[in-house]
Amino acid sequence: MSDLNDIGAPVRPAPERDRWGRYRIPHPDTAKMQSWTRATTFASSIADTFGLSRWQTRMACYGLAHRPDLYAEAASVTDPDAGRATLDRIAEAAKEYAGTSTRARLGTALHAFAEQVDAGADLAVIPDQWRPDIAAYRAAMDAANVTIDPAHIERVVVIPRHGVAGTFDRLVTVDGRRYVADLKTGKDLAYSWTEIAIQLALYAHATHIFDPAAVELAPMPEVELDRALVMHLPVGTATCTLHWVDIAAGWEAAELCAAVRTWRKRKGLAQPVELDVSAQLEASMAEPVAVAEALPAAVDDLHQRRTEWVTGRLAHLKASPVARDIVRRAWPAEVPPKPPWTAEQIDALVPALSAGEAAICAPFPESDPARPSTVTPHTPPAPPPSRAPERTLPDGGPMVDGTATRDAARALPPEAVAVMRRWLGDAKQQGRSWGPPSTGQWSTRTVALVEAATACLTHLCDDELIRAALSVVLGEDVQPAWHTGAVIGSLTIDEADRLTQIAGAFADDDAATVTTLGRIAVASTPSQPHTGAVTQ
Repeated sequence: MSDLNDIGAPVRPAPERDRWGRYRIPHPDTAKMQSWTRATTFASSIADTFGLSRWQTRMACYGLAHRPDLYAEAASVTDPDAGRATLDRIAEAAKEYAGTSTRARLGTALHAFAEQVDAGADLAVIPDQWRPDIAAYRAAMDAANVTIDPAHIERVVVIPRHGVAGTFDRLVTVDGRRYVADLKTGKDLAYSWTEIAIQLALYAHATHIFDPAAVELAPMPEVELDRALVMHLPVGTATCTLHWVDIAAGWEAAELCAAVRTWRKRKGLAQPVELDVSAQLEASMAEPVAVAEALPAAVDDLHQRRTEWVTGRLAHLKASPVARDIVRRAWPAEVPPKPPWTAEQIDALVPALSAGEAAICAPFPESDPARPSTVTPHTPPAPPPSRAPERTLPDGGPMVDGTATRDAARALPPEAVAVMRRWLGDAKQQGRSWGPPSTGQWSTRTVALVEAATACLTHLCDDELIRAALSVVLGEDVQPAWHTGAVIGSLTIDEADRLTQIAGAFADDDAATVTTLGRIAVASTPSQPHTGAVTQ
């Protein structure tokens, strides 16, 4: 929305937005202020992004090849997983250098110029370079007898049925019928008509228009629901073409978008196969095995010593229920619960035994007789490094009123509040305390950490997803022995804000965020339950 001060037209205030760019608008039924999914985000739920992704990849390659500093920085990353945050930043900088956002910025300016003229300004106020474009736009509108409603230019609307809000460009009248109209400035719309049809269908089915100045909703004027108008004004071409868009079909696709977004939230699509061999494994760990009797007499001494080594490790683990359960779950299906075992079966058992020992930080003192050189002393994972001082100035930031942050945390469901308290306890125990002070004056870092924790418990819920989000923020995998609360307590203000943004993007069904966190969470197989787990 452009500022029309220079031509005397009224300035329309921008609607309030949350930190993820979503409109904050009251709900028509409850008058309660809430965030609404953006129409463009909603319309992209079924978009084919193949061509766009390949174009962005080409631009990133081009920018990297022409920026020696970016190339050198990318070459310095030795692990693409650990350095994914750095590589993401480099890729964005390379695409920006290649000009991926140049046309978008020019299109925004062209929108503003067209709005000024439609609001009553003379073409003379438009810069010379862009005046031919706007002249072509006005000529096309006049030739088609399109009348613009000056009261409905760049208006925010809500569609409660789908929890969506967006801004249409114009309401226009053609041959006595009123339509939603949209100005597009892209070079080629061939691959965009699906999303355009959905977007305009949403606007046409809006129930209310929002007035940001008065913070009030008014009924949406009646418009045609079968078609809408698109004015295609490619930047710098001095040409404008008009298109009728089938928004009846667009509304069918919008219903499909809603179904897709609902389906993406489904959980429990896969369950692990439970193999009940506990009785046999219990017997293996509880009773010493007479190896000489169990193995055929022809087995050589090395194989016998390896078998004794395995049974010794089982006996070593039998006192710990946690270790016993981990070994039971990790026991290979092809390995019998008792010897005799082949050399291959013993090799297959080693990871299960190591997982059990890692869970209780108690490695077996003896090495594998067949591979003594491969055994290294077991060192339990260390707690996360101290990344920022706790509530100290200036690193902690100025003292602020944290009442609202405290109230938001207290408003969490009881089970989430309990998790928050466990996180605070774990953090304090490991010297990463970030608990709120008893007074209302908090440091900006404390506010950022509590807001990040609250966002995680509100939007992510699952402990593995929260730890996946922390891995993205830190640029390294969160180790199983690191307590979630202590990791949060190690964040800087910027990292805490980033964690809050990731949780919000996940709640908003941002495809890239959902895919990234899901991949990391699935790949993570902790050897013991994390302290403060949200779900079991």
